Amino acid sequence: MTPLDIGGRLRKLRKEKHMSLSVLAEKSGVSTGLISQIERGLVAPSVVSLYHIAQALETDISFFFTTTTPHYAVQRKGSHRIIITNSGLNQHKMLNPDWADRGLDLVHLYLKGGQAYDRECISHQGEECCYVLSGVLTVLIDEEEIALHPGDSLYFSSTHPHLYLNCGEEDCESIWAITPKFF
Repeated sequence: MTPLDIGGRLRKLRKEKHMSLSVLAEKSGVSTGLISQIERGLVAPSVVSLYHIAQALETDISFFFTTTTPHYAVQRKGSHRIIITNSGLNQHKMLNPDWADRGLDLVHLYLKGGQAYDRECISHQGEECCYVLSGVLTVLIDEEEIALHPGDSLYFSSTHPHLYLNCGEEDCESIWAITPKFF
């Protein structure tokens, strides 16, 4: 796994857009202090914070992770990009290449027992579909809790506020297809 300079990429894009930390904070809803810490590599941002920052910078979250753009890619075992969030309690294994022009994300999501994907619901354009491999995944959509067990799948429009939770003690693994690309 190659470390990504998310903070450096953030700082470079913010400066290219002639945007101060305070303006970015206001547009994204993410505090000035947190943005500064991300830029200096002191903290790893949550996926939702990074999403809001990307939206405020008029890009998508893949900007912080994209490296190459060939016309096809084979992802060999052990070569997948892994994005760790929530102090290591959530892990996203990217099953697709990190091309800037791709239309979807395919993600192997791993949630430790008792953990949430993030602390707030999010909505965005697009669609999502998941398949649960192990554990019990609770998906909150429009404040309705849907419990998914191994072998269950779920499809929904991402325009509805949603959140992923692992309410049980057992770790949970699921596969997600998300459009448009989120990471």
